[in-house]
Amino acid sequence: MIIPKELLTYCKDNNYGYVNMSSVNNEDIAILAIIELHRNKKISYKKMMAMFKQYRSKTLIRKINTYHCKINNKWYSDGGTFTAIMDSYNELCIKEDFSIETCLKYFNLLFNMNKNYCIDHLYFAYFKQIIQGMNNYQGHQLLNLCNIDNINVMSYDDFKQTWQATSGYCCEDCDGPICQYMSNRYENHLGYNYQDNFKNLVKNKLNSMKTTSGLKNPQNRLNIHT
Repeated sequence: MIIPKELLTYCKDNNYGYVNMSSVNNEDIAILAIIELHRNKKISYKKMMAMFKQYRSKTLIRKINTYHCKINNKWYSDGGTFTAIMDSYNELCIKEDFSIETCLKYFNLLFNMNKNYCIDHLYFAYFKQIIQGMNNYQGHQLLNLCNIDNINVMSYDDFKQTWQATSGYCCEDCDGPICQYMSNRYENHLGYNYQDNFKNLVKNKLNSMKTTSGLKNPQNRLNIHT
């Protein structure tokens, strides 16, 4: 199970800044970019920790007037720090997926908290958001790329091309609009509780990585229906 690099590379620059097509917050995408900048030796440990502090104080992503980014040696005007961070990542870093181990190592530095706390953050900030955003084309791709127990979710566009999409359809008077019929068939294909099923699968895998004290904690956030 991984956080795919496509979570970052799917963010596209449209001359007004980067458009984030996922359900993951910009701040959390920026943290992954900062981790890669450090792993690629483009920023120092001290610089990374300063940016981590900005994340915790909710000042990492902000609008800027005139700004010189020392990481990629570029000037920015009337933009945002998210653009500068993503530019630096795209221009300077080798694109690689994020292993669970790498994420937990850096989240420990980010929060100065124990492993169980970092596992919870990994779920709520990333996996849960990716699962909840699976109802569009890129969301499906991101979920499939997470390598969750060989889950490969068929997209709605692909499902529409199968016989199952229109099987049993009579006419609009009997079964309603064809588009709504296919949408309902798609939900039936996945299962009514498909998002919950994926969430529970991920939570079970992440719970298996927790310490004994974390699993025994009655307030374990991954044991709650979230």
